[in-house]
Amino acid sequence: MSPILWKAHVVDGNSRFAKHNIYKSDVFSVGLLFYQLAVMEDVTGFNQKSSEYDGEKLVAAGINKLRETFSENVCHILNLTLKFYEKDRPSFIELHRIMLSYPEFAQHDVAPCLPN
Repeated sequence: MSPILWKAHVVDGNSRFAKHNIYKSDVFSVGLLFYQLAVMEDVTGFNQKSSEYDGEKLVAAGINKLRETFSENVCHILNLTLKFYEKDRPSFIELHRIMLSYPEFAQHDVAPCLPN
């Protein structure tokens, strides 16, 4: 769940009227899923800003940990998906364009799978 939706649902008690970009919220959720699959660890707090958790710091530390195993390009893509503030996070279309600029991703073009 993206930070905006987490706040609306948990802190404010109603995510139904949260003002957000649903696509960018989904990008965060997918990034969080891929991160969790990569490290096989709990991601509690990654989407929060509270007295207990600082999501931005947790993401930064997590991405640094990934650098031990994954390429810088993979870490960069994951970091983009986990940008805490929606305005800084790419949409799936923007993310696709960024990924195509990296040779390791460009050789596996998914463009035919995207809607026109």
